[in-house]
Amino acid sequence: MKIHECSMAFSVPVLDQGAFMVFSDMLKDIISIKKVDLLLKMYTPLTLLQMTTDDLTGIGLTQLEAKRFNAIRKLSTLSVSPATNITCPLDAAEIMQPHFDKQEKEYLGILMLDRRSRVMGFQMIYQGTVCSASIKVNEIFVPAIRNLSSAFIVGHNHPSGDCTPSPDDVVVTRALVNAGKLLEIQVQDHLVFGDNKWTSLKERGLGFS
Repeated sequence: MKIHECSMAFSVPVLDQGAFMVFSDMLKDIISIKKVDLLLKMYTPLTLLQMTTDDLTGIGLTQLEAKRFNAIRKLSTLSVSPATNITCPLDAAEIMQPHFDKQEKEYLGILMLDRRSRVMGFQMIYQGTVCSASIKVNEIFVPAIRNLSSAFIVGHNHPSGDCTPSPDDVVVTRALVNAGKLLEIQVQDHLVFGDNKWTSLKERGLGFS
């Protein structure tokens, strides 16, 4: 059985987070706080910054709000640096591991990727019991579809600290892979995190055959 020790985690070098916080605070001065908070929950910062006026009105902003959004975007000091490329499970594990480290409950999230396997963002989806009976496959794909991701990597933790994939993990993985083929969104891997270690289901051929 192949189990990996977790190395030092690194952040995703996609966006200047300090500048984005200033940008989002400026937005709240001209668009309702509730609406801005909802947008930030639904979309990654990178996705929002790449939206056109038509995109913005399509997700609920008025024409005036969309124009104000674009005006603030042009005035801001936001900078986007090259995104991290995922070339192997280790690359994904180093980014995802901090989200699952030392959690007392079970969590499940996805690392969204573009067509070149560059990181677009991470979103946590489930908290609590993560099993085939409680997971709805369509809910896991919603963030990927919303952010126009071409692929994603699933991750969840075992609070027991044992990162050995369970039979239920394999069932969930297989369901996601099959759904991804229909939706043309590739499920690249499923990582299970334990105490400072992780396992790749794809490396073990579980749920991907």
